[in-house]
Amino acid sequence: MGDDVKKRWKKGDGRLSEEIKKLRNARKAYVTARNISVSAKDAPMQQSNCKCKYSCKTIPYDQKMLLFNDFYKADHNKQQNYLLGLLQVKHVSRRRHGQYNDPAESRRQTTVLYTVPNGNGEIVQVCKKTFCNTFAVSGKRCQLLVKLKQSGNPVYIETRGNRQSNRKFSDSDRTLVCSHIESFPRYESHYGRKDSSKEYLSPDLNISRLYQAFKEKYPDSPVTYRYYYLIFNKQFKSKLSFKRPRTDTCPTCDLLCCKIATSVGTAKSESRNKLNLHHKKAEKARNEMKKDFAESQAL
Repeated sequence: MGDDVKKRWKKGDGRLSEEIKKLRNARKAYVTARNISVSAKDAPMQQSNCKCKYSCKTIPYDQKMLLFNDFYKADHNKQQNYLLGLLQVKHVSRRRHGQYNDPAESRRQTTVLYTVPNGNGEIVQVCKKTFCNTFAVSGKRCQLLVKLKQSGNPVYIETRGNRQSNRKFSDSDRTLVCSHIESFPRYESHYGRKDSSKEYLSPDLNISRLYQAFKEKYPDSPVTYRYYYLIFNKQFKSKLSFKRPRTDTCPTCDLLCCKIATSVGTAKSESRNKLNLHHKKAEKARNEMKKDFAESQAL
């Protein structure tokens, strides 16, 4: 099954991702594109092992299995909306302690209640552990739904895989990103420039800081961090690095390169000639050193 999945991914079979989604949403086992086997969802535990004060132990096992099976008969959208309806978010009613004077300064502004039907026509409160175990969902999934409810959205709308919602960037956006990356000063390895043409940005920088500088300079640009990251990896990763080269760089080379990048006209030509002369002197000195070393070994 794994080899078949890999072949279909390579051929670009779009139906494969839909098949995997259906298997995952139906709590069945499936194999990812990286040939990783994901087992089926485990059924709820028969006995609740939590020590909370809520009604976890009063829910019959048959009711848990009914909720579990009905939950995975629905598609992902209906599952999310069902869980969203069972989550209740309310303001903190009583504060017992805290290192703050104003309650608005507290990190915790809401309380989350997890509820499930108990099979007798009532909705009872349970702890998060029992809630997740009943529906075989992760705490991260619940956390995302809680954030959605806190933002005032009562309905979950699936946006993954919706190509119409993906932002399209123009050629001018790509050119703007490339010119911004190229505007940062860089230096090359002094002793290793024969082996590699790779250039080096300051080790204090990274892609995140480059993007922050981009947004400060172009606050109205629609370019996202992901798009900036993709452009850097696609067009600059092979020739740019943020770490220092293994061999030390030459201060004279760095200084002259900066002068070439910032000057114009005669000053630019003079700096370029000085850099070429400096390289020739360095190569001559290195060759003499190699010659002396070879002669010393022959004695």
